[in-house]
Amino acid sequence: MMTTRGIKVALGTVAAILAVVPTSPALAVKNLVLTEEEGTKTAAPGSRAEVVFTLGEQCYLISVGTVVTNGAPKDVLTGTTTTQAQCPFSSTKISGLITETVLSSKGTGNLTGSITLTPSESCSYVFKNPKSDIEIPGWILFGGTTTGKLVKGSSKSCAPEDVERFVVSAFGGPFGEALFEDTLA
Repeated sequence: MMTTRGIKVALGTVAAILAVVPTSPALAVKNLVLTEEEGTKTAAPGSRAEVVFTLGEQCYLISVGTVVTNGAPKDVLTGTTTTQAQCPFSSTKISGLITETVLSSKGTGNLTGSITLTPSESCSYVFKNPKSDIEIPGWILFGGTTTGKLVKGSSKSCAPEDVERFVVSAFGGPFGEALFEDTLA
C-alpha cells in the first residue's frame, strides 16, 4: 500500500519529468503533402490515383482509384479497380487489388490488399498488406520483401511460403502520368 509520502514523491517525479519535456512546434505532428507534375500541383482529394505494385522480378498490377486524403499526417489513396495485371516475360500469373495505400508523415507506406501470385499451375500464393519505409521528401516509390502464404488447394509439393521483393509507385494526373512526390508541411 502506497503511503501519502510515497504518492507525493511519485507526483513530484512526474512533475519534474513534465517540466523538462520541451513543448516546441518542432514536436508537432507534420502533414504529408502529395504533389504531382514535379511538385507544382497538389493532388486534390477526389483526383485520380494509380498504385503500381511490382512483385518479384517480372509481375505487376495497377490499381486505380482516387486520392482520399492529402495534406494530413496520413495521406490515403484508394484502389477500386485493377486495370492491368501481368507477368509479361513468364508463365506466372498475378491477380488482385490494392484497395488502400496509406502514406505517413512518419515515413511509412502501408498497403491494404490481397495479391495472388501463381508461379505454376499447382502452386498459388497470397500476399497481403505489405509495408515499407518511404523517403520524405521524395518520389512515392518504395519497396521491400513480403511473404506469400500458400493458397488452399495448391499441391502439397509446393513450398508453404514464397518470399518476394516488391516495389510500389504511386501516380496522379488525369491519365496516371505524374509520379507523386511527397514533402512535409
